[in-house]
Amino acid sequence: MRPLEPMSVPQPSPGTTGVFNYRGVPSNPRNLLATPGKGKCVLTWSAPGDARGVDRYRVYLDKESNLAFSTQDNLATQFSLQMDSGTARMAYVSCLSSLGRESNKVPILLHAS
Repeated sequence: MRPLEPMSVPQPSPGTTGVFNYRGVPSNPRNLLATPGKGKCVLTWSAPGDARGVDRYRVYLDKESNLAFSTQDNLATQFSLQMDSGTARMAYVSCLSSLGRESNKVPILLHAS
């Protein structure tokens, strides 16, 4: 009987938080909430239910092609935006995989009191 050869253990991609390269498109972020404040709005969200393949998040403002913020990892789930009181803006949040595949952009209306 031949001895078993050692298995190679997959390693996370460089610069990631330990998430392995997921080849599919990540699921959408969930539970988006816009909390108005005086002169600002705080946007929060939750990871997808399966969270598989989520490496970071992106926040777009006003239109789906206007990238305003990208998290450095998959742990940050908040974005604060300075806004004039009484104004409103559209935002879109998406999940991004380590291979650059992006989920749908989930819309939410931001407003400041």
